Amino acid sequence: MKRRIAAIAVSMIAVGVAVMAPTAANAASRPLIRTYAGRTSVYFKGVGSQQGWFTSQSYTESVVLAPHVSLSEKSVFDYGRNDHHRSTQLYYVVGNHSYTKNGNGHWSVLGLSNSALRSEAQALNPYLTRKAFLTLPQVRRPSSSHYLVTGDYAHVGRFLQSAFGLPKAVFGGTSLKVFTISFWDDFRGRPVRITVSAKSSTFMFTVAETFSNYNKPLTIAAP
Repeated sequence: MKRRIAAIAVSMIAVGVAVMAPTAANAASRPLIRTYAGRTSVYFKGVGSQQGWFTSQSYTESVVLAPHVSLSEKSVFDYGRNDHHRSTQLYYVVGNHSYTKNGNGHWSVLGLSNSALRSEAQALNPYLTRKAFLTLPQVRRPSSSHYLVTGDYAHVGRFLQSAFGLPKAVFGGTSLKVFTISFWDDFRGRPVRITVSAKSSTFMFTVAETFSNYNKPLTIAAP
C-alpha cells in the first residue's frame, strides 16, 4: 500500500535463491480479497551525532476492495529532536469521493474519477504489493512463508517507493545504504507482514506493516 509519506518525511529527514513472480495460474488460484485491516509504522531514529532526533509515522486502515473500493485510514506523524511534535490525519474513500481531515480542521471533500478509484484500489491491493516485492532481483526464501532481500536503494528502491511512498530523497543525509526487507505470507498466498530495516552511524530506520482480518464483514461510511 503506497503511503502519503514522502512530502512530510523528506522535510524531517533532510536536517540466496532467486524467486520468480507469481504465475497467472497461481494468481488465479488465490482467494479474492474483499476486505482486510492494515497497520503500518515507519520510524527514523537518530543515533550518534543525531541522537535525540526521530520521526515516526503510523497508519491504521480498514479496507474494502470488492465490490467497490472503500477506505478509512488514520495516520499519526510524530517528530522532533529532544522535543515532540504531532500531527494527525483522517482519510476516507467512500463512493466516488475522498474525505480528508488534518488535526482538528474541517473535512475536505474531493470527487474521484474512475481512474483515481482504480489507482486507489491498486495501491491498496495486498497481492500487488506481494508481486512488487517478489519481482525484485535476488529475493531469497528462508522458509515456505518467508521471503528476504537485502540491497541498496538502487536494488530495492522501487519497492520502497511503490509500497510505502519512500523516494530516495527521504534518505538524504541519513547515510543509510543497505536495506533488509522481509515478507511473510499465509498458506493461501496472502501477505501477512512486511518489515524493512537499515542502520548507519547516524540513523536507524524501520518499517513494519501487517495485514489481518481478511474477508471479515466490514462497512465503511462517509464521515
